[in-house]
Amino acid sequence: MKRVLIAAGLLLAAAPAWAQSKTCFGLKAGLSRSTLSGVVNASPKWLNSVVAGGMVRFKPTSQNFAVQLEANLSSQGARIEYIQMTGGGNYYIASDKRNSMYLNVPVLLRQYIGPGLYLNVGPQLGVLLGDSNDAYKSDVAAVGGIGWESPTGWMLDGRLNYGLTSIDNDKDSQALRDRAGLGGLHNRVLQLSVGKLFGKKPAAR
Repeated sequence: MKRVLIAAGLLLAAAPAWAQSKTCFGLKAGLSRSTLSGVVNASPKWLNSVVAGGMVRFKPTSQNFAVQLEANLSSQGARIEYIQMTGGGNYYIASDKRNSMYLNVPVLLRQYIGPGLYLNVGPQLGVLLGDSNDAYKSDVAAVGGIGWESPTGWMLDGRLNYGLTSIDNDKDSQALRDRAGLGGLHNRVLQLSVGKLFGKKPAAR
């Protein structure tokens, strides 16, 4: 336990060297793994897709705290499996891919906790640009994650986008949920991305 505390202290002491870079702009791209929570009469499975966008990371404070704004194009949804009845009482398992394109705009509060290591948390507005079923709508999510930023601006970022508002835009489905006392339909998205921040950075102190 003592060694863990010493290591943690060294990480915190070294954090300012990474957190002194100025306001920077950047680009990012990566993979996403999404599903839907609250699907009725079907089983949602994970759907693999991509995410890409831009960001601006404001100059960190002397307390190693920063704010990062992003605008990301994110393809997300789920693969839905359900029972399809046939004649004579027989059935089979059918599959239907539900895919939506969102413009996600998170406002991330970032705390540097070690050499290049940081934690992210903040709200996100997801603007629906289009979907394969015309049954969804924009949402608001909470974002949380961890990442690493090199002194040269390269970043590796992992996060969870946890939808807070229902995206169900189908009146029949909404009526069924109301009658059954069910909750809403929500996005759940895991993302892993690589990014690069561009901008002048002072020499490490």
